[in-house]
Amino acid sequence: MKQGDWKDSVSKALPEDHVTVRTQSVPASDAVVGIEGFSLWYGGFKALKNVSLTVPRGQVTALIGASGCGKSTLLRSINRMNDLVDGVRTEGRVTYEGHELYGAGVDPVEVRRRVGMVFQKPNPFPKSIYDNVAFGPRLTGRTKDLDATVERALQDAALWDEVQGNLKGSAFGLSGGQQQRLCMARALATEPAVLLMDEPTSALDPIATDRIERLIADLKGRYTVVIVTHNMQQAGRVSDRTAFMHLGTLVEEGPTDQMFTAPKHELTERYVSGRFG
Repeated sequence: MKQGDWKDSVSKALPEDHVTVRTQSVPASDAVVGIEGFSLWYGGFKALKNVSLTVPRGQVTALIGASGCGKSTLLRSINRMNDLVDGVRTEGRVTYEGHELYGAGVDPVEVRRRVGMVFQKPNPFPKSIYDNVAFGPRLTGRTKDLDATVERALQDAALWDEVQGNLKGSAFGLSGGQQQRLCMARALATEPAVLLMDEPTSALDPIATDRIERLIADLKGRYTVVIVTHNMQQAGRVSDRTAFMHLGTLVEEGPTDQMFTAPKHELTERYVSGRFG
């Protein structure tokens, strides 16, 4: 294919009946989150197209792809954050431990307790460090041994040693990297099984980014992590599995080392080799 031909092709959506290329599929016994034939519309715009993906327990799964490909929309579908957007409708299934997350009578607040989220930019509340971490447990009535819960979450976020003498201090007094780790502690305080991370280091300097990446490695095994990242080097460093998306379609997914060294789909190869993005 000539250069002009493939440049034209990457601007086009894949057919609706595209079958995701998979290598080493996740065994059903290891599945925590299951996404099956899932589509999502913002009004009349179809942002996700028949996506199916299994997220394995205790591993890090990276979602990669060019801007506007749907990876953040897919991430937010796992804990129903898209419910907060007017005009959203969905088809298909998203399950957590086999339970339908979009079923009748399912409480989105409980979904978000079990599936925590860290956003692109640090967003601490205008409260003390302690009250930021305690916010979720208080909201859900889990106030027994609250001091121990706050300490555990801060330790899990590798922040306890830095703030234990200043828990009543303002969260805004922390550095950007510390604020992002505080937001991770806030998410972890509700004891989720799954942690979603949407570009968690894009607003951070290289030193803070390295600290977050090492923290993700420490959390792996105890938590199931799904991370959206534009940084393919970061995906290669932190993830066990990678899923590549293009214009709302899940093109290919599998073990990260195979995705980056021997991708099966032509679009994946072009993206990971830096020929578009």
